[in-house]
Amino acid sequence: MLSLQNMSFCTFKSGCEPPFLPLPQHLNMDKTTKKNLSTEQINALITDLLDRSSVFNEERRLARGAVQECSKKFEITPSQVYRIWRTAQQSRKKNGRYHLSPRKKGRSGRKVIYDCAEVNKAVESVEPEKRGTIRGLADSLGLSYTTTWRLIKEQKAILTHTSSIKPLLTEHHKLVPLLYAVDHIRTMDNGLMVYASGKDEVHINEKWFDLTPEVSRVYITPFEKEHQQIQQNTQHKSHIMKVMFLAAVARPQFNDNGECVFDGKIGMWPFVHKVPAKRTSVNRKKGTIETKCLLVTKEVYEDFLVNKVIPAIWDKFPCTRSRGKDVIYIQHDNPNSHRVGELFNQACDANN
Repeated sequence: MLSLQNMSFCTFKSGCEPPFLPLPQHLNMDKTTKKNLSTEQINALITDLLDRSSVFNEERRLARGAVQECSKKFEITPSQVYRIWRTAQQSRKKNGRYHLSPRKKGRSGRKVIYDCAEVNKAVESVEPEKRGTIRGLADSLGLSYTTTWRLIKEQKAILTHTSSIKPLLTEHHKLVPLLYAVDHIRTMDNGLMVYASGKDEVHINEKWFDLTPEVSRVYITPFEKEHQQIQQNTQHKSHIMKVMFLAAVARPQFNDNGECVFDGKIGMWPFVHKVPAKRTSVNRKKGTIETKCLLVTKEVYEDFLVNKVIPAIWDKFPCTRSRGKDVIYIQHDNPNSHRVGELFNQACDANN
């Protein structure tokens, strides 16, 4: 006996949008200021430069590579090293010594403008649709593009996130798979409950295939490459012809010796039909038999089940069961075209 089962699928819904909140007018965010060299560090730098210099024509000159070495040692730019060296030489001419003290005293620099907590609160109040780009986020926050870029790239106050649509499961959606699993529980003679092996199930589904793949890899000779003898051409990559196939598979089965007695491959059939060409074109003459894709309707799908799938199941499925006693389940999804009628039931009874 053959039985047809439908599998229900969960519906997908997008998540709810958070309510929009007004942005705060004044934000205070901590901005990391550039660290300046202390008095001890400046004088240590001058000492290193003096050790790497020599007097030539009553003028002290730095050795080759001295600026780069000091720049790496004190983690400053070469231009800063040159500026400190020139200032030290000027101090030597005026005061007779190279000793310098920084002009910036204590905590100096740009005042703190933003506060991370306030920025996070402001960003969370912006709709997710307006946070897709840095410019869109900057317009929503009332900040400049550069300031927003620094918040993201340098200060890491705002993070980049990529998300995909997730299904919104209801209690009914969670219950259906559970009932499906419970339905496959079997009780053995000793009272032990086990999950069904699935050896009595056949899974069928449709699959699209491109007649001409968009990218293919073959090994060719230099002559073929030069003359482009192997080249796939099409009018447009979005107009590649596709063919739908109906595939039927089952669980592979093995005997007691571990030998495969059934590989699970039942069959694969294309939804095509051959028709004569209605008119002459540059490709063929009128009346030439062509292979055309078939529109999968309820009648076409049922015809494939009756004339192709069911005979293939009886032909290839292991004959370890007596017909009429055990049930073979055909598992498929449930679009409108998969609602079979009386013709399928008659075909199942005819094969018992």
